[in-house]
Amino acid sequence: MKRNQGIENLKIVFIYLGRVIPRYVIMNANRIQELFNLDVYLFIESGSDIPNGQSLDSRLKVRTITTNRDYEAIELKHDKNFRQGFWFHTFERLLLLKTIHNEIGIHNRILHVEADMLIMPSFPFSSVLGDRLKWFRCNDVSDVASIVYLPNISETKWLYSQLVAEMRHDSLVTDMSALKRIRTKNLNRIEIFDDLSSSFNLDPTSGIFDGSGLGMWLCGVDPRNTFGIRILHENSEEKIPHGETLGKILSESHLYLENSTLKYKKGNVICDLHCLHIHSKDEDLFCLNNLDALQKYLVYSHSIVPAMINFESSVFLNLLKQNLQHGTFYSYVKNLLKFLVKRDEFGSLRLFVIAKYIVGRRDLK
Repeated sequence: MKRNQGIENLKIVFIYLGRVIPRYVIMNANRIQELFNLDVYLFIESGSDIPNGQSLDSRLKVRTITTNRDYEAIELKHDKNFRQGFWFHTFERLLLLKTIHNEIGIHNRILHVEADMLIMPSFPFSSVLGDRLKWFRCNDVSDVASIVYLPNISETKWLYSQLVAEMRHDSLVTDMSALKRIRTKNLNRIEIFDDLSSSFNLDPTSGIFDGSGLGMWLCGVDPRNTFGIRILHENSEEKIPHGETLGKILSESHLYLENSTLKYKKGNVICDLHCLHIHSKDEDLFCLNNLDALQKYLVYSHSIVPAMINFESSVFLNLLKQNLQHGTFYSYVKNLLKFLVKRDEFGSLRLFVIAKYIVGRRDLK
């Protein structure tokens, strides 16, 4: 059933920069198009390839965009080899929003959604989106662009100018650090979505939103970050802006599904959890009927200790190949060893978590 969100002229925008578009990007765009009574746009580069066998919803508005903008003259000094220019693409997506806003129509509002953001059916567009820019906070030095709300073309142009200014000031700036600096200087102009740190003084009617940490904890991080090893609750020691760790907060909380709505319970307070950052890119979660896939992770959430759930050998071997090609094999192996002897918030070595998974797999045979 389509949900009429009651917010005038709102357009949802996905942007993917890269030659081959991953399946989860198309799946997520299709899912949002099917769920909500809103126009959904997917902007891709000219010549990008749609995955074989992956169909596009006929109502999805696919547009191509070129990236030869004036900001390319500004030299960022990130490692260009890191995931085919990851830090350049994440920053560029934000800069392209000015061009996109002009193309879609200056009288429209835009909600830019990163391709690995899972929007739940409960997402309250009409009550949470107003007349100010809005995105997520992360920590003391970073904000998160997993969802960025642009209420009008004037604010989009202003944000563009601020991003360019941050690039000119610091050649190592990222999209995350730039957004944090911009918001800190303009607190009256920019809002943030209520997140886990809001749960200490939460209005249960508004619910909470996840921009990064909770979804990474619940559903895992990108397996490229953990050498192909799929571990849940990997970031338990991460501190949220309130100052406590994710592990501490979630040990006092409960996540569950109720009538296809994701719920967050802390003490006597129960509210809806409207979105999750699926850093692991698990395709099953981007299906329209994804409740079984989500429930699989909720079962693990009853224990806050890290748990290994899979090993993706293809990811591991591809990382080995890339590091051999780039002359970084030694540092790669060194980082792998550091990861294996890393202790979680509860004192357990990652090596023990992996061993527990191996033993469990043998017991199943």
